[in-house]
Amino acid sequence: MMGNLYSELMQLAYKAEQTPGSPESLTKDEIKVKAYEVKYSPALARQESQPAREFFGKDASVAGPRWATISFKVRMNGSGSSNTPPWADLLKACAWDFANGVFTPGHTSYTLTIGIGRDSWGHVLAGCMGTVKFVFTAGKPAEMEFTFTGVDQGDAAYTNLTGYTFAGEDAPNFAGATVALGDFTPVISKLEITSGEKVAKLEDAAADTGAGVADVSGRDAKATLDPLMVSPSTRNWYDKLVALDTEALSIAWGEDNGNKFTFTAPKAQVVKADDADRDKVATKSVELDLLPDEGWDEMELTCVYAA
Repeated sequence: MMGNLYSELMQLAYKAEQTPGSPESLTKDEIKVKAYEVKYSPALARQESQPAREFFGKDASVAGPRWATISFKVRMNGSGSSNTPPWADLLKACAWDFANGVFTPGHTSYTLTIGIGRDSWGHVLAGCMGTVKFVFTAGKPAEMEFTFTGVDQGDAAYTNLTGYTFAGEDAPNFAGATVALGDFTPVISKLEITSGEKVAKLEDAAADTGAGVADVSGRDAKATLDPLMVSPSTRNWYDKLVALDTEALSIAWGEDNGNKFTFTAPKAQVVKADDADRDKVATKSVELDLLPDEGWDEMELTCVYAA
């Protein structure tokens, strides 16, 4: 009798593709990050067929392009010895540019082969690009929630990889952090930044199933936060909502060289400021649009390292 498969007994590996859509071989060297809550979801297109005839009912569907998604969380840790974090390729595959320790939104096509293995069975996706959400919770490591779309290569027998080492330091907690919105310092328990990539599925008649590669074709960045309510003389959220002014959002956390970060957005605009509460203490439920200033600069994530 076959034993049970367990969700925690899983490996995730990824590698940048030399040719977009052409799968790369995954070895122990491609297991770089600790991934949490890994989920695979096939999205196999099918063409339904219901011809005109003398009775109800459909014919069997016809197979179409074979897409799938893989989603998972990664804690934001630094290398400890450079300004390149272990998860740099994941963010680059969400069309973020990277240079000298600084990530900025871009539109460069950068595809990954991503594979997951569970005990003796695995799945591989090629031509993957994705979307990312940054989650900052007081007292916990900051996380990135990724969802990648790619071409499903089918399932296959899998042998667990051994001899790998997770890269980087332990992720710093989001504590002792500084958060500023303009000249206001909110007291928050949680802040989320949704990068908002639009992932396009580029079909290709020359491909085996008609599925070519994924690409990022747009972005709509937003942030949400839950500041404690203060008097209007200190922060008048209604005035901000009506005026539609913009102000800079800045976040900094971590203490150790090569394992600390800053996140900035030059033009944050309040688009929602509802009343809420946190354990019966009055708060605001705030949503911000993160807007570009000069272009490709609506957000900036910096990995701080001084050699």
